[in-house]
Amino acid sequence: MITVTVIIVLIAIGVPSFKSTMRSSRVTDQANQMLAAFNLARTEAIRTNLSAGICPTANPTAGMGATCSAGAWNTGWLVFDDTNGNGTADAGEVVRVFTADSSMTLVPAATLQTPILFNNQAIPTSTIPTGASPPAALVLTPISCPTGLAIVRSFYVNTTGQFRTQTGNCP
Repeated sequence: MITVTVIIVLIAIGVPSFKSTMRSSRVTDQANQMLAAFNLARTEAIRTNLSAGICPTANPTAGMGATCSAGAWNTGWLVFDDTNGNGTADAGEVVRVFTADSSMTLVPAATLQTPILFNNQAIPTSTIPTGASPPAALVLTPISCPTGLAIVRSFYVNTTGQFRTQTGNCP
């Protein structure tokens, strides 16, 4: 009887901690995927000596046939080489597609222009939030986000194309 009681107490203590660890791990994984996508777009722009970009997509399961879709960051995003210079992902230009985690929301700043394009020097040519204290270009938040838990990720872009993240608290 005592052994069963001890096991129940340990489970009651451990389950909430495990949920928090899993939630934090998912946010970190999704944030790393977003940073990888931005870095891949910048690298592709330098490598091809052309523009490259990143944009939201409503159809990430289409793989290399995925297309840019305004406002669909919560579904996924893709990186593309803009070989024809029209500023969007056309057939044959998609480099990699990323699928968003359905337990997260990814909200862009109102002033963020998509697709986010980089020139051949990896400098953004799209409108991104700038200024002395710009809003985050994108904010990643778990759908289940307990108030005060520090797992929200904000993505910032500077004028040279460098990205950084900042961890914030759940609202």
